[in-house]
Amino acid sequence: MGDDAERDRQGPGFPWLGCLGSLAILGGLSLGVGSLASGQAVEANGDEQAALFAQLAEEGLGVSSEALIPPPLPPEDLDRLQGVLTLVSQLPSDELAALELYRLEAFDLPKEEVFAGTDQEQLQLEDPRLWAEASERVQARLKGIGRELDLVLVQPTISFEVDWSQGFTIELPHLLPIKQLTLALCGRALLRVRRERVAEGWRDLARAAELLARHREPTLISYLVKVACAGIVVDAIRKTLAHGPPPPDAEWNRLDAALIQLDDPGNVTYAFQSEIHCATTGLPPDIGRLDAHLAQEFGGVGFAYRLPVVGRWKWSEHRLEFLELMAEAVRATQLEPLQARAALQKLERGASSKGPITQLLFPALVKVVDKDLQHRAALRMARSAMNLARAAGAGELSQELPDPLLGDPTSPSSSPIRWRREGARRGRLWCVSKNGVDDEGESSEGTSPPGPDQVFDVRLPGAPARSQPAEQVR
Repeated sequence: MGDDAERDRQGPGFPWLGCLGSLAILGGLSLGVGSLASGQAVEANGDEQAALFAQLAEEGLGVSSEALIPPPLPPEDLDRLQGVLTLVSQLPSDELAALELYRLEAFDLPKEEVFAGTDQEQLQLEDPRLWAEASERVQARLKGIGRELDLVLVQPTISFEVDWSQGFTIELPHLLPIKQLTLALCGRALLRVRRERVAEGWRDLARAAELLARHREPTLISYLVKVACAGIVVDAIRKTLAHGPPPPDAEWNRLDAALIQLDDPGNVTYAFQSEIHCATTGLPPDIGRLDAHLAQEFGGVGFAYRLPVVGRWKWSEHRLEFLELMAEAVRATQLEPLQARAALQKLERGASSKGPITQLLFPALVKVVDKDLQHRAALRMARSAMNLARAAGAGELSQELPDPLLGDPTSPSSSPIRWRREGARRGRLWCVSKNGVDDEGESSEGTSPPGPDQVFDVRLPGAPARSQPAEQVR
């Protein structure tokens, strides 16, 4: 009797166990059903991605590896190029400093401007004797670069073996040495022209431009590095014109053809297409296949992607969302400059409300297009300056541009590049900035974007140089 009363007071225990068991069964069923639904969602997103890529292919904007990744150089040419890159990378610091000082035209600047903020290796070149010795050594050491590089440059495309398993950094081991080679070629070009070895100097500039035009490592990073290197070549063209005659015919043809090849709107489209392919390779459809290396590359993956059932679906959905946005960006690169910029700005604004993958990986692509347009404008101004120098010969600069068809790709109206003659041997080329305001080639210090005109000063031998602030030189 007492035991029965005690049991009544405590209540039944077994039904609670049954409830817990039922909840476990329901949880298991929900996980199973959820996993099935998640798997179906991943599969559906994969089908949408395939349809998206097929549509891009129909539009001539395919992102397949076969279309985007050229075959690597033949072994003998690859060995030659890697030998050249190794040679440049192993130059002693004083010889590298000598090349850099020539490239910066530092021999025409006050000593305190040249060596301000430089390291100890460059400081030792403050002695003209040491500078001259380093210049002689670097010429002897780089003597073989011309022939070996010319043998490689007969190839229409320069590409290394690409290993996509390394994620988004596959191009860096090749990009940085090529930038170093570009700097060396431009430095040696200035050194040769100053020593009246004009054809050899211009041939080095042609080699540098051809190297950049034919190098096809994929991704936006590699494209932006190529643009930066092209800026080095354009700057060297300006300085070479100021110290010697324009290129002889053979070097002119090589250099001009390479600059035309670099001035191609298809180059930025290729880079955007490559970015989609890179993202497809680096972003697996299923979060479970994202290894630790890639997770670290992406700055870690969110906790939401690790939740059972929901994580796979959310990752797959966000991945597709990013690829769709990138596909729209690729399409935008086909538009006229102003329309392309507006379309990318709209995509950029919308990216802030998307998933973490898009917010992390979708760059400010409008800035890439702006950089591309400025790059192409600089190339056209360099070609215009070469034409002006050739037309002047030993005489005076023309009042008019020899080739007025070279339009300004950065201006809203695509108006021609402007030219102002400032003397018999000096003048200024400029492009109207993207705000559409013609500042007549004058810098507008302190203006907010879209910024002042882009300028290219033309100075032939014998013309006085414009004064230039030290911070611009360094």
